[in-house]
Amino acid sequence: MQMTPALVIVILQLLLPGAPRASRWAQVNVEYEQHLLFVPVTVNGEVGIFLLDTGANTSAIDSSLAGRLRLRRLNSATIEGSTGTADADNTVIDRLMIGTIKVENLKVTMLDLARSLAPAGEKLAGILGYDVLNRFSVTIDYRLKRAIFSSEGMECASGPTIYIKEDLPFRLDNGIPRVPIVLQQNVLTEMRVDTGASLFETRDVYINVTEPDWAALQSRYPALTPTRYLSASGTGAQVRVPVVQLETLRIGEAVIPHPFIIIQPQVGYFARSEAVGFISNNLLERFSPVVIDGLHRRLCLSSPTE
Repeated sequence: MQMTPALVIVILQLLLPGAPRASRWAQVNVEYEQHLLFVPVTVNGEVGIFLLDTGANTSAIDSSLAGRLRLRRLNSATIEGSTGTADADNTVIDRLMIGTIKVENLKVTMLDLARSLAPAGEKLAGILGYDVLNRFSVTIDYRLKRAIFSSEGMECASGPTIYIKEDLPFRLDNGIPRVPIVLQQNVLTEMRVDTGASLFETRDVYINVTEPDWAALQSRYPALTPTRYLSASGTGAQVRVPVVQLETLRIGEAVIPHPFIIIQPQVGYFARSEAVGFISNNLLERFSPVVIDGLHRRLCLSSPTE
């Protein structure tokens, strides 16, 4: 039997060691709005839009969708956010599909997401938290608006680009990735990687820091002062936060000039003594594509765009 070149390629892909199998990886289109990533997810056979949120240690489903799917309510839980806490019930999703990848028997919280940010004309069906994302190496291409989920153990060096700029090991902070950051020239801190934090449209880089980080900056750079204030909303409340412009920010060896810091008040999660700030898609998109590798606990950044 003669084989066409395309058929030969397919057979070779199936035979080669480490070749991706449909059940182990999936590429999905993402919607990127308000500096948030939204992916299509199928829950017990029903398709909905989920927020891709590395800053949530537990996934969630909209309570109205849970009602339509007749999901059983389990025990209650307290959800802690950046501005306060909220109560929610837990449930279990029998089968969650991201493309061809299947996650079974996933315990999630039920939340009223009716007023949550979502793509135009759509309603948020749920949140993909790091309890799901840590099972994969997730490659995010902000420019092409796509994400690749792989459970094959793909490391950053074998990712989708040869232009890897930074390969940063991270550790988990209550189930959320956390990486080292240097503010100005010498204020070392750590920050969570939070892809669920939205921001207005801007060409500038913004990161969120704790009040202890701000105190450390002021002690070394007393001339720093807030330039303006922003209103921010989150779980539990709305707060007004000061904004300060720095000269530099360093992540790995990559230096970002003239970033802004948003100083979080000590409420909600930020009232904890061990709290840290966070970086979001607003920073990560400048290094697209990025790899958030939950299997090896590494954050990989491509060469920054201008």
